Amino acid sequence: MDTRLPVAETMDDDPLAMDPKTSVRDAASAMQARGVGGLLVFDGGRMTGILTERDILTKVVAAGRDTTQTTVGDIMTPDPITIPADHDILEALRVMRAHGIRHLPVVGGGRLRGMVTERAISRQAPELLQIAGDWNTITNGHDGSSSSVRPLALVGGVCETCGNEADDLVDVGDLMVCEECAETVRETTEDEVQSPVLG
Repeated sequence: MDTRLPVAETMDDDPLAMDPKTSVRDAASAMQARGVGGLLVFDGGRMTGILTERDILTKVVAAGRDTTQTTVGDIMTPDPITIPADHDILEALRVMRAHGIRHLPVVGGGRLRGMVTERAISRQAPELLQIAGDWNTITNGHDGSSSSVRPLALVGGVCETCGNEADDLVDVGDLMVCEECAETVRETTEDEVQSPVLG
C-alpha cells in the first residue's frame, strides 16, 4: 500500500457544481443522478462553498424546511477547506479526520482541480482509514469516539442521528449511523429525493 499516492490520482476531476441560488430540490436530484454525496458551490466563477447530503438531511429534511424554497446558498458550508493536488491521500484523510468532514476540494496551479472524498479513498486503500485513526489518536490524544470528531472507519463510535454509542456504524447518506437508525435514514433519503417534495 502506497500512502504517498497523491490525491490527484484519487479525486473526481469533474465534481458536480451548482450556483448558490439553486434550490435544494434541484441540487439533491442532481446529486442522486450523479451518484455523489456532495457538490461544490460557485458564484461568479469563484468557489464559495460546499454542500453535502449530510447538510440536506440535517439542515433541511430534519428541520422540515421546504426544499423548493431553500437554496444551496442557504445551507452550504462556506469557504471549504481545500487540499493541494500533490498532497498524498493519507494527508487528505488526516485533514478530514481533524475537521470531521468527508469531502475535500483539490486545488493546484491557482485553480480548482477536483474533489477527493473519504469514500473514494476507502475504495482504493481501505487500510488507510485505520492508519488515519491511529495517527489521530497519537497526535490529538483521543480515540475519535466523541461527537466532535467522527471516526472514519466503519467501527464503533457515536451515531450521527441518535447520538448513541454503537459498536458498528454504517455509512448511509453521508452519515455514520447505528444499525437502528440506518433504515430510517435510508427511507427518509429515498422519500425526500424521489417524492414530489424534491422531484
